[in-house]
Amino acid sequence: MMKKTTFSIFLLAFLFAINANSQNFSVTSGSIAQSSIDSCSSTTITINTYLGCINWVQGPSTYSVSGTTLNIDVNYTSSPICAGAISNPVFTQTVANLPPAVYSVDASAYIDNIKGNTVSLGSLTVTSCNVTGLSNSSVAEKFSVYPNPTSDFISVKNTTGSRQNFQLIDLSGREALIGTISPNTSKVDLTTLSPGIYFMKFTSKNEQIVQKIILQ
Repeated sequence: MMKKTTFSIFLLAFLFAINANSQNFSVTSGSIAQSSIDSCSSTTITINTYLGCINWVQGPSTYSVSGTTLNIDVNYTSSPICAGAISNPVFTQTVANLPPAVYSVDASAYIDNIKGNTVSLGSLTVTSCNVTGLSNSSVAEKFSVYPNPTSDFISVKNTTGSRQNFQLIDLSGREALIGTISPNTSKVDLTTLSPGIYFMKFTSKNEQIVQKIILQ
């Protein structure tokens, strides 16, 4: 009985310490310097945090990509004694060489590798900066989209010589439309979509090409 009681007390103390630590360090907000870049460029993401123990040790920030979610982790290492006063450390994280997509950007606070809270920082749009393996031709020469802006239909000129799959993605990263583009010119009906900015992604032989579409 004594062993169970001792273990229970230890477990409660451990859980209390985790909860207290997570309350002493958390992400509060953040911003993305450039919300639209190409895959050859970089942007800086600023993460604002709350810190209740100024004697804790700040660790580096890191980022990872899971699907269309860009995760940024900021962390601190705690010490046995929490010394005030309150401060608001700012982390900056540069991200680069991301595949073309519309990413949801999240920032998470960690204490001693234990996750605290997560805050959404918005979206980051990454477009293709070049096309490889297509005889050094430009994107416009291989996939021409017109008229753009449009209010109903677009025509896509495909000069790759083969059928190409496409995916239309809205600013939230949601797939709005998929289809296939035939060689030469195909017409795509956008009348079922709400006005806004979309990104038309073509996939061919492990290559991705992205065109921005404005639907009025």
